[in-house]
Amino acid sequence: MKKQLVPLTCLLSSIVFGQVGINTPNPQAVFHVDGMKDNPAAGTPSAAQQLNDVAVDMNGNVGIGTTAPTAKLEINSTTGNALKISDTNQGLGKVLTSDSNGNARWLTPGTSLARLATIPTAEQTVATIDDPQISGDQRIAYSGAYITLTPGKYQVNFTMWCAPTGANASSSNVNDGFTSLFLSTSPTNNVSPAYLSPIKSIIIPRLYNSASASPDYYGSGNIAVSITAPTTLYLWVYMSNGNWTSTATRSIRFRFDPGSYGPYVQMYAVPFEVE
Repeated sequence: MKKQLVPLTCLLSSIVFGQVGINTPNPQAVFHVDGMKDNPAAGTPSAAQQLNDVAVDMNGNVGIGTTAPTAKLEINSTTGNALKISDTNQGLGKVLTSDSNGNARWLTPGTSLARLATIPTAEQTVATIDDPQISGDQRIAYSGAYITLTPGKYQVNFTMWCAPTGANASSSNVNDGFTSLFLSTSPTNNVSPAYLSPIKSIIIPRLYNSASASPDYYGSGNIAVSITAPTTLYLWVYMSNGNWTSTATRSIRFRFDPGSYGPYVQMYAVPFEVE
């Protein structure tokens, strides 16, 4: 009885700890199938000989056409038809995509459509608040324009026409004021979104009425953001204290009125990829 157990133990040990080769006495991985039986009896098969092989290595990586896969699934083919998936939705020009759980499927490629913001249709005057993110008395105001985005990376584009207003507004020929635009995830405070570059605000220049009280600022720009959950972005304006002659109530007038050539304010987001 003991003489029979020894060979059986050796056999089990070989199965557990050895390599399994099918159509080859020279397996290159934990499990190796040589489809054409063209691998050498010793040494590593050539690249051409591996094209008809299937291998599973010790990490669980599967190689088709290679005996040394470097990913969970690596396919090596010289015919151009390395992968075929039929799910009844396949067709010319389709793209392979996935749902939120990672299930792959064929779909007709979509178009990267811009998303338009919601913008007021009438001129507005808004009292400024102090920006908690900047030390000192720094005045900001929410313009009333906002845009809601789904997860993705976007370039948010905007054009703004606004002016400091009120009895204490200072004319631009005597002040050192400037204005910049930025985005917030809140309509009541400056809460920064996730920016994709160091540029977090856009300075816009003075335009009309430069020598009068309440000079106009007008300009365009864009800011790149990364959105990881459905998020609404609100367009805010920062105006330096030089735009007013005192610290009394400071307000900003937003020109959402139609004007002679249509509305002067716009905002939209374009999805894009970043390397």
